[in-house]
Amino acid sequence: MIKINFKNVEELLLTNNSIKNSFPEFKPYFDQIERSKHYSFMKQSAIQAKIDLVNHLNERHIQIIENHLNQSVEIVKFNNNFTQNYSCKIDEFDLSLNSNLDLFCIYRNKDVLKVTFFK
Repeated sequence: MIKINFKNVEELLLTNNSIKNSFPEFKPYFDQIERSKHYSFMKQSAIQAKIDLVNHLNERHIQIIENHLNQSVEIVKFNNNFTQNYSCKIDEFDLSLNSNLDLFCIYRNKDVLKVTFFK
């Protein structure tokens, strides 16, 4: 199984022209990544293009990639949000809420408990 994330998407998709040509809807992302190789000031926009590319891959795209590579593929999406919100009823609250964000605040609205995680 191959896991595709924003660190290896360039190696797996851009170097293989048959895969690259199968996704004309992602041409702007591919172009942005290619431009960053020639212009160093565009490196940050290439990183964002890789993240966006991985986050926009869906089941149809996975099937196409699997057919080209003859292996199963898993997409590891990148969460670049600054906040995550959770809400639940007070009696259903679970302390084991998992988040990769460092800070949080908890507030209550009648019977609903709301938790916001942020960076």
